[in-house]
Amino acid sequence: MTYYKKDEESFLAFLTDEELARFRYRPQVLVYKKGDVIFSFGDKSDFMYIILEGFIKISTYLSDGREQILYIYGEEDFVGAHNLLTDENYIYEAKALSKAKLLIISKIDFNNILKNNNQVLIKILDQSFRRIRRSEELIDRLSTQNADMKVAKLLLDLAEDVGIVKKDGVLVTFHLSREELGSYSGVVRETLSRKLSSFEKMGLIETIGRNEILIKNMNALKKMTS
Repeated sequence: MTYYKKDEESFLAFLTDEELARFRYRPQVLVYKKGDVIFSFGDKSDFMYIILEGFIKISTYLSDGREQILYIYGEEDFVGAHNLLTDENYIYEAKALSKAKLLIISKIDFNNILKNNNQVLIKILDQSFRRIRRSEELIDRLSTQNADMKVAKLLLDLAEDVGIVKKDGVLVTFHLSREELGSYSGVVRETLSRKLSSFEKMGLIETIGRNEILIKNMNALKKMTS
């Protein structure tokens, strides 16, 4: 299927009709199943990926073989643009966390059209800033020895990334296993489960189903991280 939308929420809304008409390869929408690899370590950066639906994770692997999740991306996030700008191969892996629809833009069209659009470059720079900030937060989370602080920081990051504000708190729906959540927070799965149970007894969170947590007291979590 080869189609795309140009609406107010789309990345392509920054392009004029004339620029869109100059695409050599019409942007494709590809569908990935949960667990599908989108690109892997050492792959050439031939495309830019814009997430239309679903979630993906960006990971690397530590020297002992453990996975370290770096980022979680959802709708309207994009990946690959920085690699196209620098012409570098990927040094991390992207996998679908759920069924995901991604808009694929070729390197040729990125270089010929998007790279020459100032609004597009500003959006890429804005994302670069947000990724640097998220990397700093990840380093801070992993470096602390306090498990309460690590899990509290994880919940706050998830609230910012995928949280939905409700009248009784912030609802976080995640597509990570407990082991993956542990990797993202910097604690082992058993410690994560124990801390989440402790937070729930304290009234800070409420576990809803298998993949949802309602954060009932954001301020208390923030105090744990300060």
